[in-house]
This record gives sequence, structure tokens and C-alpha cells, in this order.
Amino acid sequence: MQSSDRFDVNKTLDEITAGNRALKRQRSGGRSSRGGIEGRSEHDIMGPRSERLSAAKANEFSAKYKNTAIDGKPIQITVVFPHERFKFTTGSQGATSSQNLGIEIRPQQVVMAHSPLRMFTQFHDKHVLVVGQGPVNTIAQNLGFNNVITLDDLRGLFPHLDCVDFSRRRFDELNWSPPKNFAPIDAIVLLGEPLHWESALQFLLDVLITDGDPAGLKYKRGNVTHSNLPLLACNVDMVWMAEKGVNLPRIGHGSFLTCLEAMYSRLMGRDLKYTAVLGKPAEVSYLHATHCLQDMAFDMKRPAPKTIYVIGDNPLSDILGANLYNRYLQHGGRARFDHIELASWRSSRRTTSLSSIAERTELEMPGFVEPDLFAAVEMILQREQGGRLSIVLQKVFLDTATAPMFSGTTIIGTALLEGKTLRSAVKEYCTKYPQIFILDLCTWPPFQFINFWFLPNQWRVLYTNVIQLCYNTVMSYIKHHDEKLFKFI
Repeated sequence: MQSSDRFDVNKTLDEITAGNRALKRQRSGGRSSRGGIEGRSEHDIMGPRSERLSAAKANEFSAKYKNTAIDGKPIQITVVFPHERFKFTTGSQGATSSQNLGIEIRPQQVVMAHSPLRMFTQFHDKHVLVVGQGPVNTIAQNLGFNNVITLDDLRGLFPHLDCVDFSRRRFDELNWSPPKNFAPIDAIVLLGEPLHWESALQFLLDVLITDGDPAGLKYKRGNVTHSNLPLLACNVDMVWMAEKGVNLPRIGHGSFLTCLEAMYSRLMGRDLKYTAVLGKPAEVSYLHATHCLQDMAFDMKRPAPKTIYVIGDNPLSDILGANLYNRYLQHGGRARFDHIELASWRSSRRTTSLSSIAERTELEMPGFVEPDLFAAVEMILQREQGGRLSIVLQKVFLDTATAPMFSGTTIIGTALLEGKTLRSAVKEYCTKYPQIFILDLCTWPPFQFINFWFLPNQWRVLYTNVIQLCYNTVMSYIKHHDEKLFKFI
């Protein structure tokens, strides 16, 4: 798979599909999870491979972390345990999922392979062919596309082109005339594998070869020099794992794309180029997920997350994508929206039949491995709380260790301004250091621990200024009064 001109999302990605090299391996036979059936009227939230965890374990987990707090704020942990396989309809994602799960789920919180298409605004007003199953018109409109045409529309407009299946050859040469004022197609969006592959492949090739104008019939074999139309593909997994009991991989959208690429290459003598590939492990999908999380944090009046954990079971998509995006961030890449910065992504893998004990490359290795989703979330909560305590203690220790430097500067500097010699100023500081040390010890460790552990960010500046004012007042008292007054300390 090749990619044409780079697509710049707010200039935050050097390459939109830097992980596409790994997609070749994934699509050449490696097993892959199904990230969602893009374009169908129903999508699995839990997925066919979701583990049947007991309700008792879910309740126990919720009770255990009921009063958990991070960054000084309580967090709500809700464990959803659907007894039956749960689906939501694309047209009513928020309402249906909220009713079935018993918690509020907004459409903005559900990120799918095609979700980043919202960022491709330069195509939203173009004449776009959208391919997939289900209500692709509705899906495309929800993503921002305003001028959509589907394969069914093309079949109606150009019945003479749909002639692979004898049963669908309904072309009436006497009563048919070419459509007038047909607007050429400007781009193709592949949400997911369509039905009737032979018909879909035929129409896609027609659109690609004629540069978006199958009505013009300008094609002459071997005489086409233009590059192919902008092509955006979602969810390129070659195969996916079905329900338990079906151990053989099921072909996915990547298989359909492989057929399209092979036929185009054979007919045109050159490779089919993609403008963008969306879905795991492409970085643009993780960039979009970051944007969604930051928006949710803003709505909740919470600081943006500095670390994001990815839990997945497929090293070639879930883990690889998280590690690719984390490497991009560590090498100076930007994930900035609304003046919010992201520090890192961390990957976690839960063990399933898709995982292998075979040696993985560095980018396919997760940060940690847990047996199930509950264990992964529990480990993350413990890690965040423990890691945060360590950071707070380090800050408190640093403030306490550097306090003598600031107090010494205050005492000695004030003495010099009063006309004393440097020697007498240092002697004065050494004389009063026991009182200053006790003041530092009683002030900075407890008050700074309260500052870093309990207070939200918006109150820290005011709190620190008040403490500093009180500290300077006592320091001035120590400086300008005889040390005999402090023998009671």
C-alpha cells in the first residue's frame, strides 16, 4: 500500500500513515481484530471477542474503586456488564447505547475507524463516492460530507456498467440515455467492505479509470496518465476473528482493498495510491482519539490528560498504533488542541487468542500484559495513584532541600542592604539558621503536600502566594528581632 501526498491535520503529523508499513504485514496473513464493521447499520460495542466476565466481579471492582481519586478529584468508575451481546444503531448511537448500558454515552465518546474523517474538511463539500454497508449516506453526513453518492446510486444511473452478474443485467439500450449534468466524483471514501464485491469492484475501477466521470466514457486502455482520485480507506484489517467456536479468520475490508489494488495495478500498470488510511495503527486515528479525550476533559472542567493508556489484544493494530504515536510524541511531534499538550501514550495488552507468544518487534511490545480488562484497569489505577504519590514526594523533597538557599538569600541580602559587611551578614544567617530551619521544616513539607496532592490546579497559585506571604512575614520577624526571642522554639 502506498500513500500519495501527505495530508496535514493542523500541521500536527509529519506523516498521516507512518504505520502503514506494518499494515502490509498485517494484511499479508497476520490475524487481526475487527475494530468495527464500518458502514453497517449495527456495530458491536463489546465486540464478538468480549470476555464473559461475571457480574459479581464487575460489582466487586466497582465497589473497590468507588471512592478513587486522581489529581485530588474523585473519579467515577462504572462497570458495565451486558448479559447479552450488545449493539447500537449508527443513527441513534447515544440514545440506544445509553438505554442499554444504563450510563450516558455521547456519540463524541465513541471513536471508530472512520471517526477521523471529520478532520478531512477539504473533502466535505466535494462530490464524494462513499462505499460500505448499511446507511452510508447517514454515516457520511454525520461525518461532515455534504455531497454524497453511493454505489446504489451509480447502479441506478449507469445500469449498463453493472453487468458482471447475469441476474442484474437490466440494461435496456432502447430506453436508457446517459444522465445529464452528472457531476464528476472528486474523491472516494471506503468505510468498509461492500456487498456484491464483483459489482463494487467494477464501479470503483470505472470511477478510478475515468477520473471520476463514468458518464464521459473517455477511457482508452493504455492511454490514461492521470493519478487516481483521492482515496480514503478505513479499517484495513485483512482478517478478523469471529465468535468463539469459529477459529478460522474471517476476511475483512483489507481483503477487499487487496482485490481493488491488484486489479487497478494490473489494468493501469501502476500502484493504487491512498490519500489516507484510517483506523489502527495509523497515527491520525490516535490523534483524533486524543482530541476527543481532551474535549471531554474540557467539558468536565478537568485538566487534559497527560498520559493515555491503550488497552487492546492485537499487537499488530492496538499496541503498534499506540507505540507508533507515542514514539511520534517523544520525537517532538505535537498533539495540540486548544492549547492542551499530551505527554505520552502507554500500551497495555490483554491476553486473547489473537495474541502470540512469538517474539514481537519493539513497536509491537506492550508496556504491560494483563489477563483481562478488569486487571488492566486496576493496574492502571494503582500505577497512576502510586506514580503520582512518588511525584508529589519528589516535589516536596525538592522544595524542602532548596529552602535554605532562598532563606539564606533573604537574610544575607537584607543584611547587605542594611549596610552590614558580607562577613557579618553570613554570621547573622548562621546564628539564626536553627530558627529558619525549623520554620522551613514546619512550612514547606506539609503545606506543599497539601498543594500538590489535594488542591486542583486553578487554586494552586493563590494558595502558594498566601503561604509565601505568611512565610516571608515570619522570616522578616526572625531577621529583625533578637535571637533571644526565639529561645522558646
